Amino acid sequence: MIKHIDRWNNESPNIPNVAAWNYETNIMREFGEERPQYMKEHLASFFNLSGTEKINFSCNDSLIGSVFVEDVQIENNFEAEFYRYTPIKIEAVPKIGYRFVKWIGVQDSLSKSTTYTPTRTDSTIYISAIFEEDNVSIISSNIIENTTLNISGSPYFAKGNVIVNPNVSLTVDAGVEILMPENANLIIKGDIQFNGTEEQPITIKANENSGFNKWGYIFIDSATAKSNIKYVNLLQATQNKYDSSQIGAISSYKSDLLIENVTILDAPFPIFVQFGNVVIRNCKLHTEEVSDLINIKYAESALTENCDLRGNNQFDTDAIDYDNISSGIIRNNRIYNFYGFNSDGIDLGEGAKEILVEGNLILNCNDKGISVGQGSTAIVKHNIIVNCAQGMGIKDDSS
Repeated sequence: MIKHIDRWNNESPNIPNVAAWNYETNIMREFGEERPQYMKEHLASFFNLSGTEKINFSCNDSLIGSVFVEDVQIENNFEAEFYRYTPIKIEAVPKIGYRFVKWIGVQDSLSKSTTYTPTRTDSTIYISAIFEEDNVSIISSNIIENTTLNISGSPYFAKGNVIVNPNVSLTVDAGVEILMPENANLIIKGDIQFNGTEEQPITIKANENSGFNKWGYIFIDSATAKSNIKYVNLLQATQNKYDSSQIGAISSYKSDLLIENVTILDAPFPIFVQFGNVVIRNCKLHTEEVSDLINIKYAESALTENCDLRGNNQFDTDAIDYDNISSGIIRNNRIYNFYGFNSDGIDLGEGAKEILVEGNLILNCNDKGISVGQGSTAIVKHNIIVNCAQGMGIKDDSS
């Protein structure tokens, strides 16, 4: 501060010396120290609260679990004052591979998430969450040999990214559930064979037991063999906002892929494919955000058929977008309720050639039912287009 005072001594108003600076800052320090107690008294008076109790929250091992108070994660042996007769929400969240056993000091001792109401007492209340190791199936983060996840080991827990290496296959049997932590992805450089059935679909979702409500995405990256994703419910998936090749809940780059009977209803961007060969069949897709439901670019071949594609109110959101594809089919899909500005049912662009668009039912699009532009060509037949601003638009003289 001495150098600071010397430098700005000629300014008005100035700080005459260190003693003056200490005097002024001590006023602020005193305010900061005294204010919390006055705030507690004001709150108690305004809400007619009857004093506070001191509560200590802990767990038996902070490496295997955490305690949340009113949805805020706290440090182990956290101690603070709480108002009497006001319920406090508390939650015990185990780490992956562990489980919650019980609370000590809480009447509802076996519920992972519960409430505690302080009452009048003269001593500190101690509340502790007890965790223990759980015998669960953990997925290897680096799969280097052919691996099968079967129903007897389900559910399977990932601790982070799961990488399937080149020339390695990950097979997932019908009925298996895979639980993912936040920001963790399935990265496929070999291949995946997801063999769900109508009666026993495969489910991939966030590991809510460990406090996660979303996870990453599936990225098939220059895979060494064709991947088949059949009868899969993909829940709570997200996207990579910083890498344009990984913006889909399922993203594929220079790979061959079958996506069949897959349901994605809550991801920001359901399916994104670049290069390779792709078949998307009998899928049910929806998003609440600005994105296409299916976007395929530069593929050698692309087939989308028999899909249920429901829109939203967001702008620039198309059901199916084919760009720069030389061999493509869009057939027998149900496309509906794309109410946002500039939202099409089917959008062909960037020089897509000879795309067969056949037998689709397209309803309620704010813009075009079918849009053909940027030098693209299409064979369009036997489609039903209802309640769209324009049934079909050929947007430039090169299309």
